[in-house]
Amino acid sequence: MLVFLSYSFIYRFFFIWFSFHPTDCTRQNFLESKLYDANFDTTTLEESYPGGRQIRVGCKVGYTGFFKIICTQGEWISKGTKCQPRSCGHPGDAQFADFHLEEDTDFVFGSKVVYTCHKGYQMVSRINYRRCLAAGWDGVVPVCEAQQCPLINVDDNVQVNGDPEEATFGNVVRFSCKSNTEILFGPTEIYCDESGSWSGDAPKCKAIKCEAPKIENGIVHGNNREYDEHEVLHFSCIDKYKRTEERPSKCTKIGLRAEWSPTPMCELVKCRLTLPPLEGTSYEPAYRNVFTPDEQVTVTCGKKYWISSPRDTSAVTTCTDTGEWTVRPICKEVTCSNQRDRHVYTWDVYWGQKITLGDTARYRCRSNYKSPDGSYIAKCTRDGWRPNPLCQEITCERQDIPHANIVNRKWSYKYNEVAKYECAEGYGGSPTRTCGGNGWTGDSQCTGEEMQNVLSLLAIHKLKTNSYQCFECKTKILCVKPDIQDADITSNKKERYRHSEQVQFECKNGAGKHFTVTCKHGNWTGIQSCAGKKRTTTTNTFLYNYVLSYTCNPGYKLYTNGWWGEAKCLGSEWSGLESAQCIEETKCGEIPAIPHAEMEHEHRAYEQNESIPIICKTGYQAQDDRLICQGGKWTLNGTSLETSTLPHVCARDNPCSQPPRIENAVVKPSYQQKFLSGSVVTYQCRAEYTMDEGNTGTLECVNGEWENKSIICTCKYIEKLSESQTTFRNILFVTAQPLVKMRSSLILLFLQLWGNVQVSVSQNVTCTELPYVPHAYLSEETERAQYLEGHVIHFTCEMGYISGPTIRYVCTNGGWVDIHKGPCYLRPCELPDDTPNGYYQLIHGAEFVFGSTIKYFCNEGYQMMSRVDTRTCMLNKWSNHVPICEALSCEPPPADGRIKINGLLDNEEPILPDRFLTFGCDDPGTYLNGSSMLICGKDGKWDKPFPSCEDITCQVKEMHNHLSVAGLSTANKTVKSGHTIWFQCNSPYILDGSEAIECLQSGEWSAPFPTCTKKCEVTGVPNNVHITPNVRNNHVRTGQKLRFTCRYRGHFLRGDAVVECLADGQWSAPFPTCGDPLGCDSPPPLADGDIKGSFRFQYSHGERVEYICQNLYEMLGGPFQTCENGKWLGTMRCLRPCTVDADVMSRHNIAFKYKRYDKLYAPHNDEIEFKCVTGRPYGTLNMRSRCIDGVMPLPTCR
Repeated sequence: MLVFLSYSFIYRFFFIWFSFHPTDCTRQNFLESKLYDANFDTTTLEESYPGGRQIRVGCKVGYTGFFKIICTQGEWISKGTKCQPRSCGHPGDAQFADFHLEEDTDFVFGSKVVYTCHKGYQMVSRINYRRCLAAGWDGVVPVCEAQQCPLINVDDNVQVNGDPEEATFGNVVRFSCKSNTEILFGPTEIYCDESGSWSGDAPKCKAIKCEAPKIENGIVHGNNREYDEHEVLHFSCIDKYKRTEERPSKCTKIGLRAEWSPTPMCELVKCRLTLPPLEGTSYEPAYRNVFTPDEQVTVTCGKKYWISSPRDTSAVTTCTDTGEWTVRPICKEVTCSNQRDRHVYTWDVYWGQKITLGDTARYRCRSNYKSPDGSYIAKCTRDGWRPNPLCQEITCERQDIPHANIVNRKWSYKYNEVAKYECAEGYGGSPTRTCGGNGWTGDSQCTGEEMQNVLSLLAIHKLKTNSYQCFECKTKILCVKPDIQDADITSNKKERYRHSEQVQFECKNGAGKHFTVTCKHGNWTGIQSCAGKKRTTTTNTFLYNYVLSYTCNPGYKLYTNGWWGEAKCLGSEWSGLESAQCIEETKCGEIPAIPHAEMEHEHRAYEQNESIPIICKTGYQAQDDRLICQGGKWTLNGTSLETSTLPHVCARDNPCSQPPRIENAVVKPSYQQKFLSGSVVTYQCRAEYTMDEGNTGTLECVNGEWENKSIICTCKYIEKLSESQTTFRNILFVTAQPLVKMRSSLILLFLQLWGNVQVSVSQNVTCTELPYVPHAYLSEETERAQYLEGHVIHFTCEMGYISGPTIRYVCTNGGWVDIHKGPCYLRPCELPDDTPNGYYQLIHGAEFVFGSTIKYFCNEGYQMMSRVDTRTCMLNKWSNHVPICEALSCEPPPADGRIKINGLLDNEEPILPDRFLTFGCDDPGTYLNGSSMLICGKDGKWDKPFPSCEDITCQVKEMHNHLSVAGLSTANKTVKSGHTIWFQCNSPYILDGSEAIECLQSGEWSAPFPTCTKKCEVTGVPNNVHITPNVRNNHVRTGQKLRFTCRYRGHFLRGDAVVECLADGQWSAPFPTCGDPLGCDSPPPLADGDIKGSFRFQYSHGERVEYICQNLYEMLGGPFQTCENGKWLGTMRCLRPCTVDADVMSRHNIAFKYKRYDKLYAPHNDEIEFKCVTGRPYGTLNMRSRCIDGVMPLPTCR
């Protein structure tokens, strides 16, 4: 209760106190209250105000508002709004400029706006801002003007398009060169940028040059930094990259720039396939056609196709680093050559015919040759024509007959070759056999002790008296005892002698002369005279050089021309009888020799109507192509072939020179090396030219001369132009006459209407000196002796000048007044016509006006065909015709059926520069000799010689001395692919290698050339020694090894257990023997070790010694070696310890981890752990290292 009363009392006390004593409000109270801010102006406020007082507070300069405060119970209470910044409104836009508020957020007192000129404009006002003040915005709106770039100075040879003097921001100036032979070095255009500067420097025109390019993945060769126009850039690509284009890159003007064309670039090497594949070819994988190096593709060929070789129908090819396939991924059709073999006489294959797998052809062989299988049908196989060869030489194997030996003995005989036999003793005769097409012909035998009739011909014996006597010549094989005058037989005297027996004679006159005669085919040879007289002949012989004439039986005739032949006795044989042959009279024999012809025929009788071809040599032409056998005589064109007509069968082919040149015409067909008689060429006029109607434009070669015919090509527009000029003259002539008559009557009216000139003819005023008009003269029509007022004169421009409207003057009282005053300026010409593949340049004058001259030039790769290459601007046209530029072309490659050419144009179109041809050989067994690609140069010449397809051959290597070969001529050093040769060795050598090898398509042999080696003889082997393998005939081949063992228990082998036969027929070591075991000498030393125990110089079989290693060395293997039959058996080695010292460790910045020594020895296979002295371990080695036979790799710390 006491507390309650106390609080109540206090409350009442204070209430009564304040109610009766109100508090004043002071200025300080206002300044410290929340109602105050810095925008009020309190300078007019008093220090205090009584309660209830209301006061208006003013705003500072730049601010506005209505704010009142009321003093209530000692506190200020507000009424109204506070002071706000005064608004200045929009500051104003500046042309080509923007502004932004830099201070404050609105356009009110104290704010500031800053103006910024647009891009390309500059502030020309000194101040770029405005402030909002109490009275509004201060200053004026700033001004921006466009930036102006300085004057551009260029060289005289630079053409400028644009305003280089007063260019402002955004203006562009373009440049070009005035001359076609120069290019810009610098920008083609520059612009005036926002800073008033040009975007680049003015370019210069210089000679065409290209800088050395930087080629990615490529290398530019040489040190040139600049290249002239048309100069070639030499560069190469790094591995696995190749040129993007094979054409050489040249410095070329392209547009306004000099650039490399084509652009020198290197691209990643890729191998490509053609999809879809060609006929007969398929690929795996089948969905890709681009491969990178080392990728592979499986190529599979169709039934009649091949790859790699005709027998291969599939192959795996790999993409190489050069972008080529290891095997060309294209299957080729199996074909056989259409070239006739030199031993084939005729066959059913025409020139250029394509022969494929399975095709057949009938053929005939030349004389002395026949078909191996007798079918005379050739079939095309994967190995070529079969049989192979189509024609083989007719040969007969040696044939023996009873009681005779072959005189000319050999293994085989050729066609028509005769084998001669010599009868054994007691037998007579001279048997022979002739090798024919079906084997041996002839059946004569040796007869016992009888005379053999070897020659039975109806003959005429020509005697010295020139009288003729018919007789039958019979020659005996046995000779009777010779009877020689003044000579006696001294040895072998008997009544009869066999062939080849000899008899010795001695002359009787005591001169001591001895000689020997021999029985040869029934005649004695070697007879000499003892008395100086002519020698005599024995019975049944003919004198030397006697002539025997012969002919054929009725119904037959000689094979050669003529009805009889001759044989001459030469010693013991007749010369001329060996070729004697009689044939039926209805058949034809020897073919006459036709000059300048190569006659292919067989030595045989030809049947009725059988024919043979006539092949004239180069430069000659046959009247007919065949000789025909008719009635036993050779005929040509149905008439008998006489000797006088033979030189005319093949007449000289007289060709014509190149066709004559016709102006404005070209020749079809194109260029040939020669034109034979009968060849026809056709002329074709060039564009814009025509030939007279009815003129065929053809010329024919007749006996080496072109026919004389007029061919003229006339311009199509000459006639039209003549007609136009005539019409124009007529028009002028008709129109000019009335104008002259009307001149005087109309001139005054014309002047008044046209020039508003008051004309009056006065007789008082005269005009003296005529006005001067350059390049003009007074017209004769208006020329007077005196000019009065009102007279009008005309001026005519000089030739080549024009004035537009006629230049006229009128005479007035003030002198001459021009009615139409104009200069005479040069008459312009229309723009000259361009010439295809060329361009023109002004060489005289500055513009295309009268008297100016232009000259035409051809582009690179073209040549000027017109005689005149300039044109001059005349009165109404350009002189001369537009010159013609024709492309330079390269000569087409010569026709060669063996070579394949890609890139030739159809219709025999010319081959233009930069065009390239690719060459290849498709025939099996051939390769390309020369470049596979030729480029036609700008000068119309090929950059390389034309390649050719050559036969793939294999080189015959040096052969062993004792090696015989079949199928190879001794003169041949090379053989063609597909050819096989066989080998055999002469006794006692044996063949080491293949018996037959073939020349492959790659030019390599299918196997190395074999050699001949001697056999090694197995002799002197003791009985107690066993040999393996078993040896037959005591001979073994080179390289064969023999192994030896002992047959009896307890015996040991003394020597090598294996012996090899060497190439020289010797053994690699002597044969061993068997016996009691042998002792051993002192044991071998051990490196870094020694023998444990005592050392001796001799040890018995079976004894052993022990080895030990030095300290810290570890033994590998061993430790014993045993004496075994004279040899120590057993192996061991001492492994070295490792040494690590302080110097080595300091170089590696390491130390021992657990040991404090300066040097440590570690045995083999022991480990040491290290620690870094400073730094951290570096590299891949662990800090723990192992010793391996004296080597310990150490770690390194950094």
